Amino acid sequence: NIMSDISLNAPKLFDLGGKVALVTGAGSGIGQRIAIGLAQCGADVALLDRRTDEGLADTARYIEAAGRRSIKIAADVTQSSALTEAVARTEAELGPLTLAVNAAGIANANPAEEMEESQFQTMMDINLKGVFLSCQAEARAMLKTGRGAIVNIASMSGVIVNRGLSQCH
Repeated sequence: NIMSDISLNAPKLFDLGGKVALVTGAGSGIGQRIAIGLAQCGADVALLDRRTDEGLADTARYIEAAGRRSIKIAADVTQSSALTEAVARTEAELGPLTLAVNAAGIANANPAEEMEESQFQTMMDINLKGVFLSCQAEARAMLKTGRGAIVNIASMSGVIVNRGLSQCH
């Protein structure tokens, strides 16, 4: 149970009541925990992930337990139209977008010298293009209201040597 092994004091630090957030990569890992933390601080959260397992549903259950609203969006961050639709759905169902956290990303546990070009391209599409397209869709919504914040999360593997992981991300 993810909630039993973490304790957050974030609600004591800042109040996000009345705010609407969109989190990419919300089905697992850092994205999931950030989405839960935002809800614990009072935000309603749109949960976006390309995963089709129970990850998004789990995140949504934790957010409901925190007394906040969420919506689940199965989408690919490499598709501009999917991100535009995700932001539109977020605003239609939860309200104006005021906060976005882009945490979607993948790591490839293959040495660079053995990696197929197609695998490298997939990694770049998700980890680089996906962040750009997410920011673009989110910023368009925020510029309409003249307010909002976007936070991009990246792996330390992009700047340090991690045994077994390609240093191309």
